[in-house]
Amino acid sequence: MAVAIREYQEIAKTAPSLKETAITRLKHLGLSAEEIKMLPLNEDLSSHYHLQSGIGPLWIYATLFENDASYIKGGENVEIETGGNNNQIIHGVLKSLSPIVDASTRTIRARIEVASPDERKNLRPDSFVTAKIKIPLGKQIIIPKSALIDTGERQLVYIKQGDSHFQAQEISLGGELGDEWIIKEGLKVGDLIVINATFLVDSETRLQGN
Repeated sequence: MAVAIREYQEIAKTAPSLKETAITRLKHLGLSAEEIKMLPLNEDLSSHYHLQSGIGPLWIYATLFENDASYIKGGENVEIETGGNNNQIIHGVLKSLSPIVDASTRTIRARIEVASPDERKNLRPDSFVTAKIKIPLGKQIIIPKSALIDTGERQLVYIKQGDSHFQAQEISLGGELGDEWIIKEGLKVGDLIVINATFLVDSETRLQGN
């Protein structure tokens, strides 16, 4: 981050034509457009972005799946586990999301601020941590992942229509919750679905083959 900010400051003064490229890099690192506008061009901010300095904010970068990132608004409280033999729980605030999606992993970087000097002592540069973001989702329809059939073009579940009749139903997925999917469209409260749809399809295929 410190290197990218120094480059932005230098480019803004000496090569304005490359300024947009520097801005894009800062956005990829998680700075919002408003935060970039507030960066002074003539002040050395390097120490504020180094863990060893002990001053200024400390940033943690988390990787979110694209679907999950759609629930993030900014300002959410984050619980961070440092891991290792001396596992510690520290707290931060999610400040911004990168506007750029990684094309190979379909993920987005989130930038989390840890403000407490006492909690910062438990972190080391370039170490790995686990971040838990608590988001109030309200009432949602969810299904176990084992109920989903993904054809590559459509996402389906089987709904029970009678004692021995099941019908494929196309659905629209929201985010993931552990071993479950949030359903945006296609199901309603009270629908009975097959929770092991792959087994059902496999059984049907074998019967047809016989």
